[in-house]
Amino acid sequence: MNYRIVKYVQLSGRRATVYSLVKADEPQTLFDTLLQECAAHYPAETKNLLAKLRAMGQQTGLRKDLFRLDEGLPGDMVVAVSDDVTATLRAYGIRYGNSILLLGAGGPKFVRAWQDDPKLKQAAEEMIAVSEAMKQKVQNREITWTPDEMEWTGDLTIELEDDEDA
Repeated sequence: MNYRIVKYVQLSGRRATVYSLVKADEPQTLFDTLLQECAAHYPAETKNLLAKLRAMGQQTGLRKDLFRLDEGLPGDMVVAVSDDVTATLRAYGIRYGNSILLLGAGGPKFVRAWQDDPKLKQAAEEMIAVSEAMKQKVQNREITWTPDEMEWTGDLTIELEDDEDA
């Protein structure tokens, strides 16, 4: 599966840059798909999630306390960001320090662990696979940070093998 990494301008700001993934031949980002799927049934939670992400981009940066850390494998930087204290709506992503967040998919969480929900499992495993591919691209200097460490430059595409697809 091929992905493009695109900057999510509406959520990015002076404190953090938010990116999302677009699958090959898909019209919108994984995060946009999540928002579209959840807006009708969870309008307040969707609004709260967007407000939280906007605040991260503009005001707070990507502080650890705003995420559920260690959602993937050790060292892969996969996190979950939820709408609020009730954490009904959850998006999975990869947190790169305090300034870059790569958002994927997610959904409502009513189970104890993401592994117990097929949709959440797919979203989390997809980000785990993307994290591994990103590590390789960074090590090979195909993707680099701007001097202020707020944005990425280089080849902003990810290719996953079919057996790694989530």
